[in-house]
Amino acid sequence: MEKAIRMQKRMELKQKKYEESAVYAQRKSERMGNFWADLAADSNVSTAHGVFCFYIFYRTVVLSYRKQKKDYEDRLKIERAEAEEKKKMRELERQLMGIEGLEDESEIVGGEQNPYMKMAMQFMKSGARVCRAHSKGLPQYLERGADVKFTDVAGLGKIRLELELEEIVKFFTHGEMYHRRGVKTPG
Repeated sequence: MEKAIRMQKRMELKQKKYEESAVYAQRKSERMGNFWADLAADSNVSTAHGVFCFYIFYRTVVLSYRKQKKDYEDRLKIERAEAEEKKKMRELERQLMGIEGLEDESEIVGGEQNPYMKMAMQFMKSGARVCRAHSKGLPQYLERGADVKFTDVAGLGKIRLELELEEIVKFFTHGEMYHRRGVKTPG
């Protein structure tokens, strides 16, 4: 019996503490609500909040837009320079070969063309064709009447070297774009 009375007193004590904590929490939430309502009613706080939100917006949206726009302009400059360089190279090749007259169809079109369409047009002009072996292996690329030997393709490693050199030249001529993207020179 004594044990039951002690248990009951413990339960009453727990219930009383629970009610006290609930009342305390309710008062605290009312005070916080009143505090935030007073802040919202104050015009100085509302103005400061608006300025702070505008500053965050400006830093995240406007400045990142400007950076993206600058990167885009840099890419356009590089593409124009590359196109101009290719055009000069073609003109030099024509002069060396003694060919004068109409330009390529791709130059006549003028605007930007889909690179996949260019590749398909070059493939079609080359006279090459795709043949599949009777097995289900990869396609074999063949040209009509072409007999390709090792001596014909022995210098193809130089092409890769030339592409790498072109990339290095781009880095030195348009270094600011690379530096903005985080590329650092080794050493």
